[in-house]
Amino acid sequence: MSSDLPALRRKLAGAPADAATVLALSAGNFVSGALGPAAAWIGRASAIAPADLAVVYNGAIIFQAAGDIARARRAFDGALSAMPTDASLWRALAESYLGTDEPEEAARPARRAVALGPDDAAGMNALGLAAYRAGRSGGALWLARALLLHPDEPLLISNLANARLALGDVEAARGLLESALARAPRHASLLINLANTCAASNRPERAQSHAKQAVVLEPALNQGHRLLGILAQAFFAVDEAIVRYRRAIATGATVDDVWDNLFFCMCLAPGFDDRRFLDESRRWARSVSPGSDAGRSVRATARSSHRLRIGYLAPDFRQHKFRSQIVPLLERHDRDRFEIVWYSDAADGDDNSGPPRQLVDVWRDVAVLTDREKSARIRQDRVDVLVNLLGFMTRHRRLFAERLAPIQVAYGVHFSTTGLDTMDLRVSDRWADPPGIDGLQTERLVRLDGGFLCYSAPPRVPYTSRQGGPVRFGTFNAINKLQPPGLALWARILRALPEARLTIKARELDEPAVLARVRALIERHGLPVERVELVGGSRHLEDYLRAISAVDIALDPVPFTGGFTTIDCLWMGVPVVTLAGPTLASRFGWSNMARIDLPELVAHDEAAYVDIAVKLAQDASRVSGLRAGLRDRLARSSLMDFGRHARELEAAYRVEFDALPLDVAG
Repeated sequence: MSSDLPALRRKLAGAPADAATVLALSAGNFVSGALGPAAAWIGRASAIAPADLAVVYNGAIIFQAAGDIARARRAFDGALSAMPTDASLWRALAESYLGTDEPEEAARPARRAVALGPDDAAGMNALGLAAYRAGRSGGALWLARALLLHPDEPLLISNLANARLALGDVEAARGLLESALARAPRHASLLINLANTCAASNRPERAQSHAKQAVVLEPALNQGHRLLGILAQAFFAVDEAIVRYRRAIATGATVDDVWDNLFFCMCLAPGFDDRRFLDESRRWARSVSPGSDAGRSVRATARSSHRLRIGYLAPDFRQHKFRSQIVPLLERHDRDRFEIVWYSDAADGDDNSGPPRQLVDVWRDVAVLTDREKSARIRQDRVDVLVNLLGFMTRHRRLFAERLAPIQVAYGVHFSTTGLDTMDLRVSDRWADPPGIDGLQTERLVRLDGGFLCYSAPPRVPYTSRQGGPVRFGTFNAINKLQPPGLALWARILRALPEARLTIKARELDEPAVLARVRALIERHGLPVERVELVGGSRHLEDYLRAISAVDIALDPVPFTGGFTTIDCLWMGVPVVTLAGPTLASRFGWSNMARIDLPELVAHDEAAYVDIAVKLAQDASRVSGLRAGLRDRLARSSLMDFGRHARELEAAYRVEFDALPLDVAG
């Protein structure tokens, strides 16, 4: 077909309004893989002959393949209105929704496709994918029925294996894939699915081997680069993980966790700063909403109303630290001045998945809704201020790419600017986001005087009595925060203090394979393994707190500092040495220390970090004095003053709302 394109262009020169010729040019480009030109030509054909069924049909398929989802969906609507019994069209619409990770939306057209074509394996495949990706039963059954019709089809084998894996049947998934690979050993998609199966059964080395084979066979296989990024991250190779995640994105990966993991690895790797985070966040924002309009097109309630309507979009509350952070804030909101609408994104919306219901005025369970339905629900509620409590995760940030409320706010733990022109405010403070970096943000920074987050007191576990002996350092963060820059500094500290010990405690160390990798990692970076104690997780919060109090000094990870874990150390009387760096994620410790008036524990370069830790370890009376007063110091600080925090946050909402133009504010 592509060899006929010059002839078609010559023909079109003599008859520029010939829809059939324009359609043929579009189809020719599509077949040759030139999706951009194909979409441009089909757009021209649509303008010439908008009611032509061939144009409408091909428009739906070509716009979808070219990534113009909005035009594709409009074309599908037109084509299905004209051809409601065309099973292939219903199947293509289902595949369109699957391609944009909307399995619930995909289910209806997939069921219609199967009803119209009961022997259509592709329709059964779409229906099976829609069910299993939405977490519903029956997906594996439909995929198995499709495979019976085409028992050697690699795509169907892979999809059934994935469904079995989602059900926890790892052995069945591996058996399917190994059998298929015995017949087609150079099939990249089968290899990557086998790699996923090996990763799920805790065989990362085999997973890595299969994934590398897959991307050698098919370099543009984004699932392969994604998995290799995840595995590199597990092996502490964050530089390689960043390369792999970027390759996955460049080759078309749309899964949110690719971007999430990329941002997370950027926090862990040296060489990143606020400028590079801005550039990457902008790139993500363009991928989810190219050319979005940041203008406020959603009306607020009347300005004369004294009660602002605040919408909080929130995750599952079963995470202890999140619950302990937000419930006290809601308890202190001024309910005479603010109405609270709670959007619960918890899959199981029981009473434990959110705050006590009496703390909010309106409760909406939105977890089962598609993004489109969530947006419609929020717009219908007409909130004045919509607040993202879900932090940096792109799955949730993506909703804010639309203008759902006159004021949109990023609150909680973020790693950088959101990258969204539609996010109006990001809540921070003068330490986490020091003056001078405002030009590197897409939203306006609201620096609360009392700090960007508060900490709720855990149980008052008594301090563990120290029995003397060498000074003991400790770190209690997630194991992936063990990175070369920080390990090198800890090695320097231990070399300067030949008797000192270091405790590294993390729940991941309960896994023997992880424990072995960490031992090799710390030895590779010069830490004396005989003076480093590796400890797994604690079954109870009280046990975790007692383990913290058994050390003398905590070392904040570098470059990605601790958050609430750092404050847990302060609560247990353990001073923390932290290094403030060039990214938001490296300055959380600075905020914590400044707010309890201990700026002398904050280093601003690596030499100072080592020097502060060594000198503190050599001053037993100083450590003892800090230990005796840290809990009271913390309790008196703004870190635990939820009343002040609520007032400052409410004032920020009110000031921003009152600054809206009258035609927006009502």
